[in-house]
Amino acid sequence: MIKRYYYINKKNIYFLKFLLEACEGIATFETINAKKGIILLYIACGALNEFDMLINELKKDFTIYELL
Repeated sequence: MIKRYYYINKKNIYFLKFLLEACEGIATFETINAKKGIILLYIACGALNEFDMLINELKKDFTIYELL
């Protein structure tokens, strides 16, 4: 598993969680700080390309970026 921290607008946290649950096996989700929009994603190693494509598509509609 690959761990990545992200910022997402707090109003979109539940949508992202629902989306990742629908895309079974790509990533799991943990909310670190809901008020600040900080989340931790555990990405399956074999699904990294699919995950990156999904995040890039979401960036067209949402504010979401990786925290380094």
